[in-house]
Amino acid sequence: MLSVFLYSIGIRIYGLALSIAALFHTKASRLQQGRRSWQQKLKQQLAQKPADQKTIWFHVASVGEFEQALPVYQKLIDKHPQHQYVFSFYSPSGYDYAEKKFPEITTCYLPLDTASNMKELIALLRPSMVVIVKYEFWYHLLDQLKQHHIPVFLLSGIFRPSHYFFQPLTQRFFQSMLHNFEHLFVQNEESLQLIQPIVGGSKVSISGDTRAERVLENKSSPLQDQILETFCTQHPVFIAGSVWKEDEAVLQKIIEELPLNYKVILAPHEFTHYSFQARIEEQTHYSDFDSAKRILILDTLGLLSRTYRYASLVYVGGGFGKGIHNILEPLVFGIPVLIGTKHEKFHEAQEMKQLGTVFAINTPEEAAQVTASLLKNDERMTDIRHKLATYFASRANISGEIVVFLEKYLKS
Repeated sequence: MLSVFLYSIGIRIYGLALSIAALFHTKASRLQQGRRSWQQKLKQQLAQKPADQKTIWFHVASVGEFEQALPVYQKLIDKHPQHQYVFSFYSPSGYDYAEKKFPEITTCYLPLDTASNMKELIALLRPSMVVIVKYEFWYHLLDQLKQHHIPVFLLSGIFRPSHYFFQPLTQRFFQSMLHNFEHLFVQNEESLQLIQPIVGGSKVSISGDTRAERVLENKSSPLQDQILETFCTQHPVFIAGSVWKEDEAVLQKIIEELPLNYKVILAPHEFTHYSFQARIEEQTHYSDFDSAKRILILDTLGLLSRTYRYASLVYVGGGFGKGIHNILEPLVFGIPVLIGTKHEKFHEAQEMKQLGTVFAINTPEEAAQVTASLLKNDERMTDIRHKLATYFASRANISGEIVVFLEKYLKS
């Protein structure tokens, strides 16, 4: 098939381009280094496991997709601790996060998607089942799984009419990949309507976003942090999470609008590459804390999602750059969230805008207006908390229903 040939050539060109990019870009270099000798690293991990175990393999792109997989993984391992579980990653950030936070999980990088690489990876893992999260569609991976008669499932899938799955020049090739899935669990009605005519009604169902369960678990986890307790006690708090340089003008306007008794917590997306230059005299860092300051820069990893519990209002960054970061993490605490303009591809943002709990802003002036409007309306804030509590309560066992479905294939 010509399209497969062209795809294979394109993958090898991509691999060459990545090698060149690794000479100049840190993230590309980390990916290249991670993929180097992947067979040897994986063999070392697998050698510590019993050879006769059934293996359940999850593949994710990065941190967000790993978080989506975790509720299903955790329920599976609770019910089937005798099985082996492996996570493969595309992104270094996802791999590093899993390795640090979940050292008990067997992890590896997904190698370049060539037929030979995928044959070797499948031969090493010998999976009984594969779960791919959201949108990781690699032709040779899916093709080899089908040839080896290994059932593969899509978790928290999301599809839009603008996807290459539905474009005249590419739809035939990419839609052919969907037939390799045993079942596709998608997030919303639009995805269902797009995919159902291709794969058939019985092979696709709406399950929602499993991250809702993940953030509910995070909400229920206690947080004991003396610095945050000292900084936040007896003060309302505004938190800006995962912010970039492009968010700074908006943040300045929001802070100007806040009542003077408000404390501010800023969490840069990459704190090693970014500093908030406005109001520099009011700042202190988590790593060098001064309780007399008004603005706390959260220069530590792994704390932001739990810090949101202290907030009265939240801004989530990225919407004036490549796209917004995780908005469910603050929303689960019943807090309204402000975001930037680039959020169209995020189903949860569209859903929460309709619910009236997320507010998309276009300019710094609009951010100040929305901030003032929310903080002066206690009744509206109470209504937002009620709506969010109802929303998350209805999504408390998405993964449990998915696991019941998957178990049928584990028994076969």
